[in-house]
Amino acid sequence: MPVRIVLRGLIGMTVNQDGDNPEQGTITAHLIDGARALDQAVDASLARYKGKREPHPDFENCMRMHKTHHKHRGEIQVFDGDKKRDAAGLVPLHAGENVDIQIDTKNKNYVETELSYDKFMPKLGKIANNAKLEWSGGLDPAFIGHTVTINRGVVRVRDIGDWDAGSITIPDKFRLPEDSAAVYQPAKVRFLKGNVYGYVATECVVDIKDTKSVTVTGPKELEGKFTGRRDASLRAAEDTVEILITNYAPQQSIALPWTLHYRWMFEAAGFNVPIKLGGKELDHLVHFGKEYDLETWVCESEMFLGADGKTGYPFPYRTPSMWRVPLGDLAYDAQFDDPPGPAPKPQRPELLPADPWDPVRCPMGDLSPSKS
Repeated sequence: MPVRIVLRGLIGMTVNQDGDNPEQGTITAHLIDGARALDQAVDASLARYKGKREPHPDFENCMRMHKTHHKHRGEIQVFDGDKKRDAAGLVPLHAGENVDIQIDTKNKNYVETELSYDKFMPKLGKIANNAKLEWSGGLDPAFIGHTVTINRGVVRVRDIGDWDAGSITIPDKFRLPEDSAAVYQPAKVRFLKGNVYGYVATECVVDIKDTKSVTVTGPKELEGKFTGRRDASLRAAEDTVEILITNYAPQQSIALPWTLHYRWMFEAAGFNVPIKLGGKELDHLVHFGKEYDLETWVCESEMFLGADGKTGYPFPYRTPSMWRVPLGDLAYDAQFDDPPGPAPKPQRPELLPADPWDPVRCPMGDLSPSKS
């Protein structure tokens, strides 16, 4: 039975495959953290408006409150059937703490990627090329809070960005009567200035078959070798070990259809020179953002779009036309078709280099330079 490693949140992936020596491949997950840059941006914005007309009432308190919504924290939990461990909850990773996960070297599943990874994992290099970003030649550790290394496994995308189109956390002016029939479902995004449109990964899984043990080093609370139990539990199947690693920021009371802090993903990847984002696309988004929630848009643009509100990096966003995708009703007169009819024609749901939305709060991304 398997070992399964689940990764969720603002995480940049690198998958290093060695065709000649597959056992030497590695999978690395970089938990993105832009807290230091965020503090600097907030302080600079507050200083800029000191003694001047502020862009929003109670500006300083609003900025400091919204800043907390972008302070990401890495956490980890191991599920192996041990009842006490299953119930322990996520363990926070401390500053500078990294995680190394080793699977038995006898295992024959080395480093591979499934098609879902290629279809739905945003390739930072490709988006950067579209936006004409300059690459420094390597990762920037200032934007990486923790690093998780895994020596074996097959990497796939298990979940893509969703949007709760029927939620009461969407402002009333953007909720139509027909939205009462809407549900939590996948929704596309567009990357501003990146010419990329489609579904994006929000959860990645590393599967390792034919082994039931894994050794973890890093966080003191969870260091050791873990082996799946013979009996299943509420959290783990029999003979299975699952490791959950997340990198989220605190929740917000409003569903936001943009992720301006995604700029840290590009900065972590080594694209350290922001570009001008101004143009028709940004003009439309600014108008929409202020209509959607003025306070949030003003504060976040001050944090992430420079002093002019037009400088930064591509980021994912969506608009109502992108989250309003009606689903068919449950049919109560559907007769069994024997043989079954033809499968529906696929609608090319992968990321497309062309035309905009999810809670787009923490999509993932591939930081591998080879993917550019």
